[in-house]
Amino acid sequence: MTERTSKKGQTLLLPEYKVFSVWTNLEKVSDADILRLYRDRGTCEQYFAELKSELDLERLPSGKFSVNELFFQLGVLVNNMLRVLGESLLDSGVIGLKRATRRRLRTIMQGMMYLGGRFVRHARRVVVKVVSNGGFGEALVGMQRRLAQA
Repeated sequence: MTERTSKKGQTLLLPEYKVFSVWTNLEKVSDADILRLYRDRGTCEQYFAELKSELDLERLPSGKFSVNELFFQLGVLVNNMLRVLGESLLDSGVIGLKRATRRRLRTIMQGMMYLGGRFVRHARRVVVKVVSNGGFGEALVGMQRRLAQA
C-alpha cells in the first residue's frame, strides 16, 4: 500500500491511498515468488502473441483433429528451433545486438530469410552451404552441428 499526499506539486487535502493485491490459489508458494510470477505474465503473453502472429498458428488449417495435431506439432518444432537459434545468437555475441534477454521470432526469421546459401549435391548427398562469415550463418551452422551430434 502506498500513500500519496501531493500530486504534481499540489498538496492534497486528503491523502490518496493505492493498494496492490494479487489473488491466487497457490498455497505453498512464497509471496516473493507470486509477485515474480505476476510480473513475468507479460512475457508469457508475448510468447502467445508470437505464436499467433509471427508463426501464423492462430487459425487451424482443417476440421480434422489429426491434421490440426500435426500442424501444432510442427509449429512447436519450428518455435523451439527458432528459440534455440535466438539464444545461441545472444550467447555468442557475433552480431551487434543491443543488450537483451531474448530475440523475437520475427527478428530471427528475417535474419534467416536474408541469409545467403545454396544446396549442393556431393557424394550422393545434398548439402546446404550457408554463408557463415558472421551472425546468423555461424549460429545456424553451430545449431546444425549440435543436432548432428545428438
